[in-house]
Amino acid sequence: MILFLIFIRPVLLASGPYKTAETFIYSLAGQDWDKIQSLASGTALATIENRRKQAEKISGAKVIDFDVKVSSVSKKWALARVKAETELAGGDIDVLWYNLYLQNLGGGWKVYRAEITPPVTTGVTAVSPVNSKEIEDIKEVYSNYLFATSHKKYREAARYLVGYTRQLFETGQFIFSNNPPFEQFEIKQVKPVWYSIKDKTAVVEINSIVDGHRVNNLVTVYKTSVGWKIADIAAV
Repeated sequence: MILFLIFIRPVLLASGPYKTAETFIYSLAGQDWDKIQSLASGTALATIENRRKQAEKISGAKVIDFDVKVSSVSKKWALARVKAETELAGGDIDVLWYNLYLQNLGGGWKVYRAEITPPVTTGVTAVSPVNSKEIEDIKEVYSNYLFATSHKKYREAARYLVGYTRQLFETGQFIFSNNPPFEQFEIKQVKPVWYSIKDKTAVVEINSIVDGHRVNNLVTVYKTSVGWKIADIAAV
């Protein structure tokens, strides 16, 4: 009986933050501003209020895959790690990972800070599950992204990205303007280094020649409902 109570207590503690995190993300995607504001406080509330003022410029989205893990919890504080795959207004697919920080002041759980993060990767995995077909698919996505970028097709290039990497690219494209960051590229090799079937996430090393220079990147990709997309690119 004691063991049962020890097991069930954390589950009960996590249920409140879980439900609040779930409602917060679904309301955010659907632009239910009144509901979102009722679940927010602090920095998160200030951000939501500012975003609401720009609502006419922001398109809603449909959540098509959702996962939340309450990784830390007490009676008054919790951290929820969230992944949400959404279908945007134009039919494109995006994925965002969040850290939601929640506080319970007695009137229910509220999100006081929301951070967009890189994909959460955990555990030790073998790279063997990445078969040659998937490597070719990942290579094609990365090649299409490079091609679109080098030809100043920035809106098309963004469709191969997800998460904070997409957001950074969509902000930075205005810096590129008519001067793309590179013009020529050739992908030499794609090597898997980490893969989690459960998390639908892989890390690959991609060796390329870009404008005559050798470039090595570790690229994190996520398998969405429509195939692989790039979640992070890091030079190594």
